Amino acid sequence: MQLTAEIHLVGSGRNGLGLTDAFDCNVYLLDGGSELALVDTGAAVRLEPLLSLIEQSGLGLDRVGHILLTHKHGDHSAGAAELKRLTGARVYATAGTAAAVGDGDAFNAGLDRARRAGIYPADYLFHAVEADVIVREGDTIAVGALELKVIDTPGHCDHHCSFVMSSSVGTCAFTGDALFPGGTILLQPIRDCSIPETVATIEKLGALELDALLAGHGAPILSDGRRHARIALDRIQDGKIPLQLFW
Repeated sequence: MQLTAEIHLVGSGRNGLGLTDAFDCNVYLLDGGSELALVDTGAAVRLEPLLSLIEQSGLGLDRVGHILLTHKHGDHSAGAAELKRLTGARVYATAGTAAAVGDGDAFNAGLDRARRAGIYPADYLFHAVEADVIVREGDTIAVGALELKVIDTPGHCDHHCSFVMSSSVGTCAFTGDALFPGGTILLQPIRDCSIPETVATIEKLGALELDALLAGHGAPILSDGRRHARIALDRIQDGKIPLQLFW
């Protein structure tokens, strides 16, 4: 599904538009002309629908040279290992995310609660992937003619980052699970989910003049993206926690 001249949506699960496997996050394919990039990679429960949509975009899997991970959670990062093997693409992640996705044994040991909750299938296994490039806030990533800036956006989990770039519809942010349409968020009963850091992240995103808000779940927002951050900010200013994404 082509969203803009530069951006295709090639993955989306039950908490999005339902284009690929139910457990997938939104996966975005970026067309920089000479190079392509994927932002997040889905859960890899069934990779074939994602691969099929990449091919249907007309851009070709063989041109994917970059895989950008917003955070470590399996529905965003589990496809990275196989996609890296298929394409030879370099994987970009923050140091904390890289450490988490690089240790398959530790990752799988921590999935029991998520499996019981139905967030992943009962027999789900995560396949580790080695990050090739460690990114930090303020870094820029060139994807052909496109340039993406890294910003730290923790709160949903530690080491979460977002990617901001200019596009044909203006400034867009790939926010992973930091902020969703309607100003919603996703707090979970996990050790590194933080309300104070979530608030700080929303304030940071709210200070950007966003046109497009391209989150990890829900429908892509292609205009007035700043409005969605301001909905969350209004609740914070009223002393309330932003509304929770339906899960």
